Amino acid sequence: MISPAPFVPGAARPAVFPRLGGRWSSRIWTGLMAWFGILGGEALLAADVAVQVTNSAGQVGHGVLQAWTAEHLRISGTESITLPTAEIATISFPEHSVRPVEGDWLILANGDRMALSVQRIEDDQVAAQRPELAPALRLAQPLLAHWNGPLESVAAFVFNWPSAPSLRRQWLADLENVPPGEDWVQFLTGDRLSGEVRGLDGLQVAMSAPFGDTHLDRRRIRWIRLDRELTSFPPLTPPYWFVWLTDGSRLTATTLRPGPNLDVELSLPVGDPVRIAWNGLVRVQQIDARRVPLSARQPKSTTYTPYLSGARQLRVNRNVRGGPLSVRGWESAVGLGMCSAMSAAYAVEPTDREFRAAVGIDDAAEGRGSARFRIVVDGRTVWDSGEITGRMPRVECPPVSLRGARELTLQVDFGAFGDVGDYADWCDAFIVREP
Repeated sequence: MISPAPFVPGAARPAVFPRLGGRWSSRIWTGLMAWFGILGGEALLAADVAVQVTNSAGQVGHGVLQAWTAEHLRISGTESITLPTAEIATISFPEHSVRPVEGDWLILANGDRMALSVQRIEDDQVAAQRPELAPALRLAQPLLAHWNGPLESVAAFVFNWPSAPSLRRQWLADLENVPPGEDWVQFLTGDRLSGEVRGLDGLQVAMSAPFGDTHLDRRRIRWIRLDRELTSFPPLTPPYWFVWLTDGSRLTATTLRPGPNLDVELSLPVGDPVRIAWNGLVRVQQIDARRVPLSARQPKSTTYTPYLSGARQLRVNRNVRGGPLSVRGWESAVGLGMCSAMSAAYAVEPTDREFRAAVGIDDAAEGRGSARFRIVVDGRTVWDSGEITGRMPRVECPPVSLRGARELTLQVDFGAFGDVGDYADWCDAFIVREP
């Protein structure tokens, strides 16, 4: 059996791109960058910007970004390398850290979130914008300027976003677990009101409630969760990108294009394109046709045996509590949320080549919890993580071959702490298919 190797975001790992013949330089480089072209944009040069790149084969390299075009990514380290853009899985900017802003947030139906304040809801359209900031603050935390889109693509409006990470995670989980069938308003007092949100203009929220039509003061509201039965989001066709920003936003982009002023334009599935300053990027992840998120497939079967009592279910692209998949601050847009004594079995298709993922106890456990992860292929355990606790870094699973296999099963078993904080995440879980 293969022993797991810990994964630390931004740290060097043994795997390197074959053409380098050795490990890339891991020195910290600083400076400014003139942005680059993606998917047909003009190529611009970069200057001493440290990046960590993972290619589609799962190999990792560190170096200095030189250029990025529709065709290739060029990086210099101890040697220079040119990597086809189509082979890029992830690019991380280790010097750009996440510093979530307080205030108002917009949550989309696909889980994207934007540090924007809704200004108006009218004729089923939403207009949101970023409040004006002082120039120094804008430089420290480059943010979205605005977003306009259909109301049906919005899941929630959050006001008074807390600064504590634990509270932010709790709020996102609460929003996901609100009962469907109605719009819900939660006030600062903790009270809730259900009904139908009819509009919003400035500080006033128009709502039809059980006792009749009313207007609510948004300054007294914690969040508004729209009826999930009426929300929708267009399906995505690869390639597309997940983008994490320094202000805590997460976006999905169908294309990324450079701008003339050290910024990048993202074409979103819904709403207007947005521009982001280059130093607002923390990480970008490409989803292509060969790397299929396991969460996009339906399991053949799932099992769960509670420790004492209670009911939990397999979560898609979320942890078992309903919040984002996050292990030691590293958030994943795709994956599975489980708990101990849970398993999920998937049919293996003829073109499936291998399975890749990383595992860990979710940050929602607040450092508690433990669990044991296993990967089973056709009834045979091919990888066992050993006990993983809520204080350990996330662990990269070795690539698991699926050639000739019929069934892939993911299992989570109890650790030393039973079901206390056993929020077990399968992060960035992908099926890699034949070319």
